[in-house]
Amino acid sequence: MANIKFSGFTAPGGSFTPARASTYFVGYDNSGGPDNVQFLVSDVEGILNWPTYSIGLGATTLNPTLDFTQPTGYSYGGASGSLTFTGGTNVVITRQSSTELKIDATDTNDTSLPIKNGAGSTEFTATDATGLRIVGGGSVVASYIAGSQQVALTGTDTNYTYSISTTDDSPNIDIDLTAAGGGADSTYKVSAGSNITLTENGAGTGYTIAATDTNTAYQLVNSTGAGTQCEIELQTLTSTPAGKVVLTPGANVTITNVAANTYAIAAAASTSWTQAADTGSNNAIANGDTLDIAGGTYITTTSSAPSNKLVTIAHDSTTRTDTTSATSPGGGGTFTVIDTVTTNGTGHVTAANVKTVTMPSAGDTYDFNATAVLGPGGNVSLNLDSTSGTDDSAVQLTAGSNITLTRNSATEITIASSGGGGGSGLTPTTKTASYTAAAGDFVICDVTGIVVITLPTSPSVGDLVGVKYSSQNAQTDQLRVITPTAGDLIDKVDRSTNWLPVPAVNTYFEFIYGSTNNWFIK
Repeated sequence: MANIKFSGFTAPGGSFTPARASTYFVGYDNSGGPDNVQFLVSDVEGILNWPTYSIGLGATTLNPTLDFTQPTGYSYGGASGSLTFTGGTNVVITRQSSTELKIDATDTNDTSLPIKNGAGSTEFTATDATGLRIVGGGSVVASYIAGSQQVALTGTDTNYTYSISTTDDSPNIDIDLTAAGGGADSTYKVSAGSNITLTENGAGTGYTIAATDTNTAYQLVNSTGAGTQCEIELQTLTSTPAGKVVLTPGANVTITNVAANTYAIAAAASTSWTQAADTGSNNAIANGDTLDIAGGTYITTTSSAPSNKLVTIAHDSTTRTDTTSATSPGGGGTFTVIDTVTTNGTGHVTAANVKTVTMPSAGDTYDFNATAVLGPGGNVSLNLDSTSGTDDSAVQLTAGSNITLTRNSATEITIASSGGGGGSGLTPTTKTASYTAAAGDFVICDVTGIVVITLPTSPSVGDLVGVKYSSQNAQTDQLRVITPTAGDLIDKVDRSTNWLPVPAVNTYFEFIYGSTNNWFIK
């Protein structure tokens, strides 16, 4: 029998537990001769049935653990363990399930790159809601390059560059405009005028403008002319006259050449003038005299301060005092009155006309009395009896319906109403049902249920209708007043459909027709 040798084991006959990290071989051992059999397995891990560890997230939601769990019944290798996920600053780690976790950043800060203008003042930052926009302006076009996060700024300006220089073109100067890059050259000529010299500076960058002075210098000279005259003369610097002005003094004025280029003009030592008025003699006012302007009747004069040299002439205020008198002329008597008043242009009274008024001569006297008129009706006459007996007159008072006239004496008459309780000469009529009234009715209403009184259909101005709520059968009984036609008003309210309620028992309304379509409650 061949010998089988196990390599990698401990001493023969001993127990051995293979390690997972090692590989063991069963092979042919030729060290003892050709009888040894070699049986080689490169990795016995498959035939040893090693345990499988499970991995999963722990039950903790915030900052969960990653757990390694060894199966029950195995003790090979290392023990079970866990790995904890912990969120750092602005990071939150949460367990979503046994096989999923979520990592969130909580930092809400933005990096702000301020955009400033040429003066260094901040225009806006990257956190502005509008953002930073790059747009073209003038002859610049902004193009956005897709996918490159780049903006191309392209100039569309087709202007050319020019240089300017000067060239001597005696006696003139040329200003030359030279184009670069395709522009056209041009020249502008500056021409020298009279008494002007143009000189180019030799460097082609400028020129000098000089003027030739051809003016003549003059001087003013004063001298004494003929008599009292003085002369102001314009001369050249070589004393050649070029014109002059002669000053001639008038009356009471003197002109004196007191020094070179100096004249003294003065008034005469003494003057006089004549004062005159509408009437009276004239006065000679000499130098040093005082003229007094005096006010007369109702006139006051006022002299102002010497600097104003002003005299004010004012009309005095006038106070009028009125007197009163009384007279009672009889027949044929007289009295005087101011008939007209005449004033002048300034309002002064210049004349008044006094008129004498004569009263009429004494005539008839009259007696006013009342006498009873015999016969039916008991009327009364008002008599005006003249003493002459030739111009008597009388007015008879006639009693109307429900009216009684009684003569108490020659100076007293009693007028009494003899009608029923309706007043105003109305005719009483009692109604227990709805009724259309006539002018002059005094409608006495004994109400059961609802009673409607309709005012007359064709009234005349001044017509009267009285309505009295005399009695009722129950608290729910109602008395109403309406007008017969749409547009007919009671106290300016259309009551053709909007009836007027008579509010309570013993209430009395008296209606008078005032004008077209208008009734009024008296």
